[in-house]
Amino acid sequence: MGFIAVGVTREITDLILGALFMGLRERKKALKRQEIVTVATALFEQKGFDKVTVAEIAR
Repeated sequence: MGFIAVGVTREITDLILGALFMGLRERKKALKRQEIVTVATALFEQKGFDKVTVAEIAR
């Protein structure tokens, strides 16, 4: 399982491959975690790390 598609990060590839072997609850948890990371990263880039609150990330 050592392949990585062009333009796809290792983290996303691992998430996709891991989803094949996870139950529904684990898949949902992994997807929610990735969503939180994506939102937080975008907010950090826009406003700066020190100016982002947990409440903003949770929206």
